[in-house]
Amino acid sequence: RFLYLTHADAAVDAAPTAASVFQAAGAHGLIPDEAARRLAEASAMWRNLRGILRLVADDGFALEEVGPRVEAVIARACGSSDFDALSATVRETATRAAADIDTLAA
Repeated sequence: RFLYLTHADAAVDAAPTAASVFQAAGAHGLIPDEAARRLAEASAMWRNLRGILRLVADDGFALEEVGPRVEAVIARACGSSDFDALSATVRETATRAAADIDTLAA
């Protein structure tokens, strides 16, 4: 939101996604290309993960309480081989995204 509010221009849609804002910021040299790519991928992954969770679970459910079949569906929908791999990918992506975001505030 910071990038969009401070550097919005015609290159970014009127109703942008986080990914499109990061891509535009990278294209305009506001953030390094590699950070823009990683942040765009992280935001797309987060959007997909939230989407599948809405499809397979009710509001207020605890992810820790789902069974292995639901875990497998979530993992496959997010492009992971299994739920443990998805969990590791989410942790790694969150760590990288946090570091990239920290550079924006510097």
